Amino acid sequence: MEESGAYVEALTHLETNENYIYDKTTFLETLGKLFLLRPLTSIYFHCLCRLFTIIGRLHFKLNQPQEAITVFETLLVKNPDDVEYYRGLEKALGIEDSTEEKLALYKKYVAKCPRSNLPRRLPLDCTTGDQFLSYLRPYMLSTFAKGVPPLFTDLRSLYTNRDKAMGIEKTVLTIVEELEKIRKSDSIAG
Repeated sequence: MEESGAYVEALTHLETNENYIYDKTTFLETLGKLFLLRPLTSIYFHCLCRLFTIIGRLHFKLNQPQEAITVFETLLVKNPDDVEYYRGLEKALGIEDSTEEKLALYKKYVAKCPRSNLPRRLPLDCTTGDQFLSYLRPYMLSTFAKGVPPLFTDLRSLYTNRDKAMGIEKTVLTIVEELEKIRKSDSIAG
């Protein structure tokens, strides 16, 4: 229904048939308390997150941004590593074209969810120049410190921008150079 543009009907259908979509207790608890009552099994959690994403999009398409904001903020608290939730929230907040407002949003979620990588990674998509480099180095260092192997795969989408690719190369070479200096000073001292 959403694809056909029948947003009111789609939202009404979801709300009136919620008892038939998933386990009644789990769905109602989740809908009513927005994931706050108890942990869910991963299958229910995944399905409910997708359902709430659809509900958030429908609220936005129905010109109900505050409801969409609530849905996407709730989803982000539960899973801050899903880019679709950030994109939905950006759209609901009307900040898709504002780099500074998106950076403030990502900063908010870095503080709320300090173990999450995505709010640290997303600024790399919307910044350029020195601002890009100011976000790149801390992101790379934190990823190296955690031992996350797919760092360069994660950054692959940035390689299409020549300036960002050069910034990544320069940053990596600088980090390697710094590590070599530390290693040499440790070998001299040891």
